[in-house]
Amino acid sequence: MPTKKAELSVVEDKELLILDESFDNIDTGLEDVTKEDMAIPLLQVLQAMSPQVNKRDGAYVEGAEAGSIYNSVLQSVTDGEEGITVIPCSYRKAYVEWAPRDSGMGMMGEHESRSILDQCTKSDGKWILDNGNYIEETAYFYVITVDSDGNTSQAVIPMKSSQLTKARKWVTTMKMQTRINSKGQRVPAPMFMNKYKLTTVHQQNDQGNWFGWGVSLESPLTAEDRELLQMAMDFRNAVQSNDVKVQQEQQEGASTGATFDNDDVM
Repeated sequence: MPTKKAELSVVEDKELLILDESFDNIDTGLEDVTKEDMAIPLLQVLQAMSPQVNKRDGAYVEGAEAGSIYNSVLQSVTDGEEGITVIPCSYRKAYVEWAPRDSGMGMMGEHESRSILDQCTKSDGKWILDNGNYIEETAYFYVITVDSDGNTSQAVIPMKSSQLTKARKWVTTMKMQTRINSKGQRVPAPMFMNKYKLTTVHQQNDQGNWFGWGVSLESPLTAEDRELLQMAMDFRNAVQSNDVKVQQEQQEGASTGATFDNDDVM
């Protein structure tokens, strides 16, 4: 099967067309686009068994390997050691219901309350519902990515299973950050006031080995980053207004591959 590459091309080393005044008042052709027509990509860590790293799979992405960071919309990868810079904008927790893997039915929906676990029985590390589906606690981080050239994009990072420890530590790091307000008082900093570096790290326990997220504080936003700050605030507002549609995983573990517990590596 042919390999999949990024669906969106980038113009490199070419002079871009300059729009003259005749274009000032024309429509873009995108006026009727709504959130239902767009999808915010998921950023996920690829594993050895992810289809994107298998050259014989139709989902293969050129250059992908275990530990790569995968963009689900662009179908592109970033080296996990190099990592990506992100500005977190919003956070939410959900309890995702999955059909059994061998059913081929994938994701069945989301529950917002942890109380859904009261309807489950714990078996082999999974929360199983009476209907045979199971629940995965998942932390979602809505972020702005910033590359070395200053280009930005919106994305969502889901963390579940072993990566929930990373999620808790990341949230704790955010809550520890402070700023001086207009009154000269030191106050908790909004989560979008700092950049973080996300890489991937190899991990293992008695259940196996896999790649997970590595999260570190990179730098605070400065006076030169006002445009980034505005982007982050706008994305936060869109998420809170439910104006963001995420491209959800269709199959549990389709890209992340790891379902191990008891992880403590940051």
